Amino acid sequence: MTYEEFRGSVIDTLEKRFPKDTSFQIQKIIKTNDRELDGLVISEPNSQISPTIYLDPFFDAFQSGLNSFDEIIDIIFDAYNNHRNTKAFDTEDFTRFERARENIVFRLINRKKNEKLLSDVPFMPYLDLAVTFSFLLEVEGEGLGAILIHNSHMEEWGKKKEELYEIAASNMKRLLPPTLIPMNEVMKSIGIIDQDELEAYDNSPLYVLTNERKNYGAATILYKGELRKASKTLGTDKLCVIPSSVHEVLLLPEVTAKCREEIDEMVREVNSTTVSPDEVLSDHAYFYDASTDSITF
Repeated sequence: MTYEEFRGSVIDTLEKRFPKDTSFQIQKIIKTNDRELDGLVISEPNSQISPTIYLDPFFDAFQSGLNSFDEIIDIIFDAYNNHRNTKAFDTEDFTRFERARENIVFRLINRKKNEKLLSDVPFMPYLDLAVTFSFLLEVEGEGLGAILIHNSHMEEWGKKKEELYEIAASNMKRLLPPTLIPMNEVMKSIGIIDQDELEAYDNSPLYVLTNERKNYGAATILYKGELRKASKTLGTDKLCVIPSSVHEVLLLPEVTAKCREEIDEMVREVNSTTVSPDEVLSDHAYFYDASTDSITF
């Protein structure tokens, strides 16, 4: 079964489970790193909620034999029903700028890998990266959600990207407080090492910098004073900033030029084998100097 046949069969099968006037639409959605996904939007009559369900991962699961076609239909149907009971979002919280401004934040993504996405959203260049803007909201039963701010939203609000940046910068520590955690504690918390092994890692200089929600936490390097504070914690004026993903960075004392090359090679290997394609931030490390409070690459 080709992907086009799979997509058509999913809609044909789902139509039998919904009221007659339910609409099914496929929308091309550009995700981070210009990854295009097919979003199935299901709209029932008189329903305020129209969940978007991405079909691409389901086709991968079908092809690999992880799920049968009938299982996939059940999963999609259940996912829709779980979301349709979510409390409707008050759109004026977003469309009215004076209400929206309290929830505007910024995110950090790769500039070159997001040329298509960045053509339609306001952004600020930062090194070889891009600072984009989102509206945060809590989704009942799902946790943290976000609406990517597009050029059309900015025009409706009558705002410039420089204003959005200032507003987002003032919101970040309140909405997404930073956290700096030793790597050994992270490894212990996710069960990679146990208490008996912890002492062997106590002297590790590696730290994880992210936010409390671990959501696009790499942007914490933009928080005013955060890298300088981290450099004091690590006891050095110079830091190597390793882009683990869009969700966090790793920090360690700056290393020699030879080690820089090795670290960049490690970053590229991890990105190609471990990190999800839409979560890759960069293929090389960055370097922070507390004496000038600047970061370079």
